[in-house]
Amino acid sequence: MPEEALELRLKRLPLFEEVDDSVLVALEPEARERFYPASEVVYRTGGGADGLYAVLEGSVVVRTERRGEPVDRFLDVGPSDVFGESEVVSDAPREHTARTLEPSQLLWLPAEPLRAAVRRHAFLGTLLTTLSIRRKSQRTRMRVAPSTRREPRIWIDRDVELKIAGGRPATVRLADLSYRGVCLAWVPWPWTAGQHVRFTLGTAELPDLLPVSGIVCWQELGAVGVVFERDGLHLRQKVERALRVLVP
Repeated sequence: MPEEALELRLKRLPLFEEVDDSVLVALEPEARERFYPASEVVYRTGGGADGLYAVLEGSVVVRTERRGEPVDRFLDVGPSDVFGESEVVSDAPREHTARTLEPSQLLWLPAEPLRAAVRRHAFLGTLLTTLSIRRKSQRTRMRVAPSTRREPRIWIDRDVELKIAGGRPATVRLADLSYRGVCLAWVPWPWTAGQHVRFTLGTAELPDLLPVSGIVCWQELGAVGVVFERDGLHLRQKVERALRVLVP
């Protein structure tokens, strides 16, 4: 592997700055670049630890996405950062789901060549383990600190019917829902940030399950986030009813 390629990839990641070049030369041919569109899953909770990932361009969020449970944001990853190191070291199933926040170019280093390198070079294993421990410690400190989110988002991840006044129903993907708002994918209408919207979410059996109104706070590639207008106890009751139906 030419030295120039080494400098452009593994050697440029801060995690590997102090690793001997001879170790990286052996690993470099195994690394593969992959492009992911926005909001694309890189790996899911419970999946196998297929390898270590690094962000070359774009950004990734690592978080809990279990249906019916709060979305728990574990880690935000930007250019030159790596993620997925914990399960690669332990050979355990993925603890979190990794999802791109924007179109992203990632570098993937398969698990087996990396584990083989760790067995030969203890220093490399120490780097990965130390990074994993530091991140989990940071997350523990965040959890014991006072929460700034009063209403947790519940991960839904299922198809629902969306209706707007004067329009035909459309099937969209409901990603998450809380008393404060909702995240939807595959929305066919060109909603824009700041737009006031009024719509109803439902199922085939309950088409008028959740009528709401709110403001679009973000939009990207057919996915939108909507903050609900305040409706006090009445809104809370509607959302609780919808959650009982959508994630029984």
